[in-house]
Amino acid sequence: MGKTTVAMNVARLLHDYANGRVILVDLMHPHGNVATRMRIKTEVNLKTWEPYFENNALVTDQVILTKLVVKHPNGLYVLPGVNVGQSCSPELVGYILTHLSRTFDYVVIDIGPERQDLLSVSMSMANRTLLVVDYDLATIKDSQEYLDLWSRRQLFLEKISVLVNFEPTKKDRNTLTREKCKAYLNGLSIIGFLPEAAGMRAIHNEGKVLVQEDKSHPFSVALIEVMESLVSGFTLKEKRGFFARLFGGKKS
Repeated sequence: MGKTTVAMNVARLLHDYANGRVILVDLMHPHGNVATRMRIKTEVNLKTWEPYFENNALVTDQVILTKLVVKHPNGLYVLPGVNVGQSCSPELVGYILTHLSRTFDYVVIDIGPERQDLLSVSMSMANRTLLVVDYDLATIKDSQEYLDLWSRRQLFLEKISVLVNFEPTKKDRNTLTREKCKAYLNGLSIIGFLPEAAGMRAIHNEGKVLVQEDKSHPFSVALIEVMESLVSGFTLKEKRGFFARLFGGKKS
């Protein structure tokens, strides 16, 4: 859980502190809710691209920015997911991501393991994939099964970093530890631990994200540290240009 939350906060940080266009792409099937969380009302979604794909139409930057994506009032670009009952092919996803990577400096993708075909396309095109797992033994073991599957399919494990979410802020009866997390994940790189965030849902219900509302919150501090290790030169002190595009993979 928490994949969409992480994706939204990562996109927000890149938009605010990176020198370039950022887009958040909702590839969650079948229940993506980025647009709902950001209070975006639009007919534009992944399926809007289908006629261009099927007809091999010319897709310029202007067409993309004015017809095929949505610009939120806060400046962040968004491509909403398909509506309930719709579906998106891996070929269409590859086509969309190829064009977006040309138009945008950072493409952050919110995606889960439900559609392995779409996930494979996204991971193959990503500079970096963040596997978001709960601070929960069952979820970590489930994630380990996905990692084993991707390993057998030779799916770019070298580009995967684990982000552990909902780490308890107070000691409780949970016997899980950071060391056990690392052991269960077979030594795969854990790029950070995000703490449980009080009041997060209230912020979501306002269509906002925590890193924008409170950068001193422990969740924000932890995620900023992740960004500093993930993106070369990332800093909140000043905007700097980055050379590598970022495709954020996610979920679990």
